Amino acid sequence: MKQVVSNEALTFLRNKKKLLFVEQNQTAEETDEENVTPDIEMISPDELHQLISELPDGYRTVLNLYVFEDYSHRQIASLLGIKESTSASQLYYAKKLLAKRIKDLTKGKQ
Repeated sequence: MKQVVSNEALTFLRNKKKLLFVEQNQTAEETDEENVTPDIEMISPDELHQLISELPDGYRTVLNLYVFEDYSHRQIASLLGIKESTSASQLYYAKKLLAKRIKDLTKGKQ
């Protein structure tokens, strides 16, 4: 059932909504602050869900397939018609943006 729902959702996204996948080069010049894992215990599951839903479509789709559906980058690439490296970079930037938004939200609560 999980596979059917996932496939139907992906078909819908491909047919009704053009997903934008941008290949971005990762730089080695990231600061230590950017690599710090945010404290997610300070936010509620609803807030986390909201932050994920606000991610760009490509980021959110890859993040959901990789983290919640446990697909590999090879499987994601096949499902979405993209390169494995694009899937990996979309996940990287999704996690980076999500971490930044979590940090911003937790700073506002302190």
